[in-house]
Amino acid sequence: MKIALQCENLLLQSTLEYFLKDYLCNESMCDFILSDISRPSSKPLCLLGGKDCDISEIFTPQSLMQSLDDFYISHCLQAAKDSSLEYEVSQLMHEYTNKLCALLLRKTKKS
Repeated sequence: MKIALQCENLLLQSTLEYFLKDYLCNESMCDFILSDISRPSSKPLCLLGGKDCDISEIFTPQSLMQSLDDFYISHCLQAAKDSSLEYEVSQLMHEYTNKLCALLLRKTKKS
């Protein structure tokens, strides 16, 4: 399970970084994004906070891990089983676009 963090609450961000240090990676490599606000994303978004969120903002390290495991199983593994050719092509195109933009940025900075 690979998780990207994108929290506006800096204290929450720091706490999650401490608890999840073995699972963190950047957004392009993650299985899902853990955030305290709703935002558009090509990856599954696990919301942390209020009553309509996936995880309550009051958690212990154990309850957090259990909730993240549940989210991963229900959203990421199920999506992988149900993936279609169109979805896989879309993901590859998104990855290619990101890498191409990064390459172009590097080349223009050198010039």
